[in-house]
Amino acid sequence: MEKFKNKSRISKMLSQGELNYKDPRTGYIYTLCAVCPEDGHDCPVTSHDRDTEANRTRITRVIFACPACGNRFAAEPAEMYLM
Repeated sequence: MEKFKNKSRISKMLSQGELNYKDPRTGYIYTLCAVCPEDGHDCPVTSHDRDTEANRTRITRVIFACPACGNRFAAEPAEMYLM
């Protein structure tokens, strides 16, 4: 499956404390990825920070790691993709 941008869906996922999104029509589970700023490879999530307030958990930071060069970096929702 090709990666695609959907900033509103990604922002909503993070605000709900989710790293994955299940498409209700197809059942496909999308996960977050980002492009390495060093070499342009697609990178998976390796860690994240959560914040809990008023019984609601949200993800505040997502860290990705490049499988090619090993670079670890944080990305904003506008820089993330669903894959």
